[in-house]
Amino acid sequence: KGIAYWKGRQVTFGCWCYGATANDSFYIRIYDGNNTTSSTVTTGTAGWVWLTVTRTIASDATLVTLNVFGGGISGAGSAYFDGAMCVEGASLFSFSPKPLLDPVAITTSGLTLKTTQYISVNIKSIIY
Repeated sequence: KGIAYWKGRQVTFGCWCYGATANDSFYIRIYDGNNTTSSTVTTGTAGWVWLTVTRTIASDATLVTLNVFGGGISGAGSAYFDGAMCVEGASLFSFSPKPLLDPVAITTSGLTLKTTQYISVNIKSIIY
């Protein structure tokens, strides 16, 4: 769609990140040619961590890049990345870990308009 489309729009980037030892660190970022929004730097976590970052692309942006950074605190070490995704808006709801605390009944109702399918989901009396 080109850079003109993205100016002024909110973008969310998420990624699973893995460090094997306490010396491994990692973070993700969105850069628009002028400014950067980064996730927190995660250090000392052995295992997978889900990171997200949201940025409203500047009106004078020249590009949009998504970056993953990883390595050791003192230059040695590794980081692994998986399941990276980017969406327009503020939520990566399909992949973010948001477990429900107790079992719930989920009901849906659908409405078809032309070739687009819209589905409402009711969770604990809240319609999404």
